[in-house]
Amino acid sequence: MKNENDNLAVWWGQFEIPVNSAAHWQIESLKFAIHHLEKEWQTSYQRENLEESLHNKVHFSNGLIDEGAYKEATRHVFRKSSSMLELKPQLADRTIVTRPSTLIVLAPGEQVTLYISTPLWVQFELGGKRGSVIEEFAINRPSDTWFGTSTRVGELCYASQTSGRLNLENLPVRPSRAITPLNVINHGEDKLLLERIALPVPLLSLFATPEGILWTQPATLIREDDGGLAELKLGKEAPKEAEGAVRINKPRKQPEKSMLVRAFSSIFDKGL
Repeated sequence: MKNENDNLAVWWGQFEIPVNSAAHWQIESLKFAIHHLEKEWQTSYQRENLEESLHNKVHFSNGLIDEGAYKEATRHVFRKSSSMLELKPQLADRTIVTRPSTLIVLAPGEQVTLYISTPLWVQFELGGKRGSVIEEFAINRPSDTWFGTSTRVGELCYASQTSGRLNLENLPVRPSRAITPLNVINHGEDKLLLERIALPVPLLSLFATPEGILWTQPATLIREDDGGLAELKLGKEAPKEAEGAVRINKPRKQPEKSMLVRAFSSIFDKGL
């Protein structure tokens, strides 16, 4: 895998932020801060236009946050709260539609594994309130796209900013994205053109390696007929490529044992 940041830092985890102090982060182009006041937490963020800014850093400072330094800010009020804050990466809240770097034609009876990189959100969870996410926002918010056969049949998704890769070594590693090994199997009677693939990431768990690389469990799409639907099967653990990885966040939605999803390009596929 290509690591675009030689010193890939682990930006998630638990942080102690005493009353009347603040913590500041930067992950690629996203700058955000959280300020702990008496009975109150303030979250602030903004995105900068830095095309090559792939660094992330954490530093703490005492005192008030300059409210003019951030474009977006929210106040969260509590009767009582601890000084512990947990930051978690999380996958997108919609299906991600990705395009392979080159058109792939899958003959009947064939299968292929793609490595897909999808964008992450930052979640804020307060200590002592396990499972209570007070806020979340995307590190780099992807654009909207529609995936379906018409304006009435389909779903609103996100368009991936990177392409699916056949070779893991060609996939850049970034602190703002997670990697999914996606196996596509064509049991249909005709060839399958992999132009756009919809991956329902809200059903996936998130894993992290000791080096700070984020993965999901493997996913398999099985096309049984000649349409755009496929059976979705999900692994239970981190993929074999993610050596030493541990689960750090659960799926947004609990997957069913057997699921049929709209996975492949259809006639009306086009961005909004």
